[in-house]
Amino acid sequence: SDTTNGGTTFTDSSSYGHTITRVGGITHSTTQNKIGATSWAFTGSTAFWVPWHASLQFDGDFTVEFWVYCPNPLVGQNRLVNHHPNHHYNNGGQWDIETASDPSDAFRMSFGSSGHHSTTGEYYNTAAWNYVVMQRRSGNNIDVYINGTRRISETCLSGTTGDRGDIAIGAHVDSANSHAASEFATSGYYMDALRISKGIARYSGTSMTPPEDSSATSAAGTATSTANTALTAPTT
Repeated sequence: SDTTNGGTTFTDSSSYGHTITRVGGITHSTTQNKIGATSWAFTGSTAFWVPWHASLQFDGDFTVEFWVYCPNPLVGQNRLVNHHPNHHYNNGGQWDIETASDPSDAFRMSFGSSGHHSTTGEYYNTAAWNYVVMQRRSGNNIDVYINGTRRISETCLSGTTGDRGDIAIGAHVDSANSHAASEFATSGYYMDALRISKGIARYSGTSMTPPEDSSATSAAGTATSTANTALTAPTT
């Protein structure tokens, strides 16, 4: 999100150019921003969908990561990013990242038939930007990093993610792709720089470095080269 306040155009910056469907009046906002001028403002009744596509059908390693800003603790099942083609993990085929109904658990995730795994303790900070990563590694491991520290590392289902279904950001989409208002996240928050990678687990070990704003800065140093014959009237 790097546009103007109140903007209503959402663009996939990957080479696929996926269509982003805006739901409930979601906008870009300058109230909070992490990378670029704006972030996405979720109000509790706004979201957007990415229609199913083969490039988003996980059949091996993957990484889902994003920045999120929570003005207040997100209590309840606030579904931040999810894919629920079979509606429930017992059927195989779902993955999601959401806050837990118990405020003592910061985030919980699920993948395939592995069930829900929760981080323990309030590992995210309110009124601050937090970096959340969920990845599937080596085919049958799930890792969750919160602000650079791995909080979950457990085994998971080694199959694919099941049938086709929209990917939802800020809400839940069931097996029939029903975009019910009751399934929106219940609390307001901001999100920025969502990246979904198929076929790669980007991180390893107990820690990772969250990406930061890469604003242009002046370079400092010395340039060297082999000898050159000067031009008659050189210009700089």
